Amino acid sequence: MLAGLQAVDWGNWAPSNRGIYYIQRRDGETGEDRIQYLDFDGSAAKTIYVLRKRPLSGGGGLSISPDGKVLLFAQVDQDETDIFVQ
Repeated sequence: MLAGLQAVDWGNWAPSNRGIYYIQRRDGETGEDRIQYLDFDGSAAKTIYVLRKRPLSGGGGLSISPDGKVLLFAQVDQDETDIFVQ
C-alpha cells in the first residue's frame, strides 16, 4: 500500500479515520523529505508538508490528533557527537 518507505521510518506514520499520514524520505541527496497523506478511498497520495530538516529516524515521530486538525512531527535540529580522549 505504501511502496518505497524506509525501515528507519517504522514509527513515522499515523492513521486517521479517513486515511494515513506518513514520512516519505528523499531519494539520495536530492529532493525533499515530505509528510504525505493517502486517503483510504484509493486516490493518489498528497504532500501535506515539506520538512525543512531531517525527520526523526525510528520511534514514533508522527502523530495526528483525534479530530484530525493537528499533525505533530519530530525533526532533527542538531545531530552531533563529541568524543573526548584524555
